[in-house]
Amino acid sequence: MYDEYCAQQSTVPPTILARIPWNDARAKYGKPALCLLGPKDRNLEDLPKRLTVCIAAKYKNLGKSYLNFLEQNGYTFKKIYVNGCVEVSCKEGIADLVIDIVYTGKTLEQCGLKVYDLIAQSDFVILGSPVRQSIVFDMDGVLVDSSESYGVASCKTVGQFLKRPVALLEFAAVKQSGFNNEWDCCRELLRREGVEVDFEEIVEVFQRYLSREIWNKERLLVNEGTLQSLSSRASLGIVTGRPRDEAVSTLKKYKLLDYFEVLITRDDLSEDRQKPCADGLTLARKKLGLQEIVYVGDLPADAMMAKAANVRFVGVKSSTFTFKLEGAEQVLEDVNQILDFLEVIK
Repeated sequence: MYDEYCAQQSTVPPTILARIPWNDARAKYGKPALCLLGPKDRNLEDLPKRLTVCIAAKYKNLGKSYLNFLEQNGYTFKKIYVNGCVEVSCKEGIADLVIDIVYTGKTLEQCGLKVYDLIAQSDFVILGSPVRQSIVFDMDGVLVDSSESYGVASCKTVGQFLKRPVALLEFAAVKQSGFNNEWDCCRELLRREGVEVDFEEIVEVFQRYLSREIWNKERLLVNEGTLQSLSSRASLGIVTGRPRDEAVSTLKKYKLLDYFEVLITRDDLSEDRQKPCADGLTLARKKLGLQEIVYVGDLPADAMMAKAANVRFVGVKSSTFTFKLEGAEQVLEDVNQILDFLEVIK
């Protein structure tokens, strides 16, 4: 019986993952039942207050707990714990009462006993550790508004090579087609404008524009209270196209780094396996050791990656662009609404 199993554990017992009813027409009570048994021609009220009880040893804790309850009503018990057949102890004069499992009741009748009280019944239970859900976030546009940092640097980088001002909205078509990282987006927009530039040169110019002054214009989108609440019920992670040093720097700046168990950045993947490839989420899942993952992102590349990794996806509405996020179970106006989403899917 699960209650007896729990009583025997020195640590917190496993969680019940499922309870399956035990229905057997042959059983006296439809399932195994731990009972107080005594002579069939007597009742408990007819017996003296000082009694000897034979208890099936495997149900020692449940039996002892039940007798403690009866002792509050004036009874005193000598307890004998027995392995094997317990019912015969009354017939042989060893005990006045018996505590044991009753199933069909045949042995009960053969030993001249009847049920005085039903103590506990048993069903099938499946035990284990529940799969803890994991919420994995994109970073830019979800946790942090980087339109005034990465966005501005992208416009200035492409503008330098095109020799004209470039607006952030010009990147919309590039991002809708699945490009994610700003370096890659800059290269793709330049190609669409008919300009080929060495990738290393693009990175160098972009990083020069990404000055500390611009970087400080980033704005936190997620409330710390949201992360506190989420971390109490789920494992948290990040899969981002940022380089690791920039991602860590921003998370430390806002004192958020400790909330995340896993951080997958551009540096953790080869150049040909970045978003929207599944590798980032696949690696996050491996590190978290979990199967149930919800990925939260704001770009089509995030939706594509989630689909490729066979992971549930929740979108966050972009403050700059209007994107179609294929496969999103829901598109949130604000990342902090993720708490409401999780309440709905409990």
